[in-house]
Amino acid sequence: MSKALRFIGELKRRRVYGAAVAYIVVGLGVLGAAELILNPLGLGDAQPIIVVVTLLGFPLAMVLAWIYDLTPAGLVRDGEVHRTRAESEAPKPASQNEEVSDGIVVLPFENLSPHKEDEYFSDGVTEDLIAQLYRIGSLRVISRTSAWQYKGSRVGAKQIAADLGVAYLLEGSVRRSGSRVRIVAQLIDARRDRHMWAETYDRELEDIFGIQSEVANRIASALHLTLADVGGGTPVVPESAVLPKAPEKREPLPKGPGTVMTSDLDAYDLYLRGRYLWNRRSETELNESVSHLASAIERDPGFVRARSALAEAYVTEAIYGLRSAQEVLPLAQRQADDALDLHPAEAPAISALACIRAIYEWEWAQAEAGFVRAIEASPQYPIAPQWLAMNVLVPQGRFDDAVSQLERARELDPLSLAVQACFGVVDFMRRDYPRARETFDLLVQKDPGFQFAHFFGGMSLLYSGDASRAAESLQRAMEVGGWSPEVAAAMGCAFVAEGREERGRETVDRMRVKSAERYVSPVRLSLLQAALSDHEAALDSLDEAVTGRATDLIWLDVHPGFDALRDHPRFGDVRRQIFEDETER
Repeated sequence: MSKALRFIGELKRRRVYGAAVAYIVVGLGVLGAAELILNPLGLGDAQPIIVVVTLLGFPLAMVLAWIYDLTPAGLVRDGEVHRTRAESEAPKPASQNEEVSDGIVVLPFENLSPHKEDEYFSDGVTEDLIAQLYRIGSLRVISRTSAWQYKGSRVGAKQIAADLGVAYLLEGSVRRSGSRVRIVAQLIDARRDRHMWAETYDRELEDIFGIQSEVANRIASALHLTLADVGGGTPVVPESAVLPKAPEKREPLPKGPGTVMTSDLDAYDLYLRGRYLWNRRSETELNESVSHLASAIERDPGFVRARSALAEAYVTEAIYGLRSAQEVLPLAQRQADDALDLHPAEAPAISALACIRAIYEWEWAQAEAGFVRAIEASPQYPIAPQWLAMNVLVPQGRFDDAVSQLERARELDPLSLAVQACFGVVDFMRRDYPRARETFDLLVQKDPGFQFAHFFGGMSLLYSGDASRAAESLQRAMEVGGWSPEVAAAMGCAFVAEGREERGRETVDRMRVKSAERYVSPVRLSLLQAALSDHEAALDSLDEAVTGRATDLIWLDVHPGFDALRDHPRFGDVRRQIFEDETER
């Protein structure tokens, strides 16, 4: 695109043409009115002055039209326009809703241990308390991702409750010293700004599981709810009753069928480290997460929660394209199957298997049924509806159904940037690039280090015809997240759209070199080759991707980068292998 064409496009985007027409119409109206009014008053000599002022005001009005735009929020500088529009269309935070749910958020417990590295332990205690509270069927529990937004912050309880749409907050601290642990927990009714109860648990470390269950029971009691599956599923003692003090030491929790945790403290320690690293999501940390979780299972093969966590970690590596599907997803399936043999209602394992059915086996009906089963097993688990939306519904073009599932995930995890970004991806795949771009622009403002938002923001610009700005956004994605096949291929497509075809071909060559060092999905090569109009090479890459069961083949029907190949017979052959009716296989 030439500079002149980009300038004309920018004039249109900033509505300068409309402002010019409006100014001329209003100016002519003013001059006509002046003639009618001034001549009868004998002030006709003033008309030339009005003409000059009107003409001089025209360039000033055009400059103002270039700089400012009129939005529902008022007169806003152009640089803020997309943000303002996105904010005006974004779902209202819970603080603006008329009703607030009787939900609860478990804020990250503060690490008071002498060693900073024990923070993973306090985070693990928090996460396990969240898991315990998930078992209260009638209580909405905010997920870990949103709760962690307030880690180390000084935001008041009322504001947190309003932001998340909950009535109760659980906060506390963990101090670990040698073989002992002290947990202080307090439950706050944010609506009435009062403490419902507070308790200190000073125990041997081996009793950590008993402490977590006891805290969850006391919360349920304070909220007049029944905590299912804890203490044999018996009703919790009502708040008015006298709760007996817990014994100083409990028997270790049993291992084997029907349980999800472990009585091996070293295995539990490795599990906490693994989950902590998995939540950070970088390539290095995901690899370390897998190592820790595998070590936890080696110590205790009956540790169900570690097995399901390892299955999720493997699936995440495949989704992110860090390892080939053929290498990592059979490992994920084995762990999920073993977890379900021990505990058939383990929702993360069910969800991991459902994801494998979609992204690896292309069994769409079975995948959807699996996700539904995971949601039924744990309605509080936000990953299941999110993965259902993005790995089953969007690839099939069922965008409205996907949005419904994402809304369910957002209710459980209202501050998750990943969930919010998924709404933008749906708009991108729908070809609603302006709306998608507004979502990703807003997310970049919230977190400038969020590579995913830079990447899809750049993709939205690329396919809406603004290759220059797309390249800038993709370059930023590379800077904040490092080199990846996905970003590199998109950058190559931007080079081609700018007319720098040679740079695009250089990117193809570099990706091939990189594939000798690490996994590079052939689907990414295919997208760049299609942009270069190397259609046969692009289709060869897709054939290679089918052979390797590349996970990003699921986007074949909805990704705009494949539009150039859709009429080719070979493309139809590829897509039939992925989306044909399972009964015809």
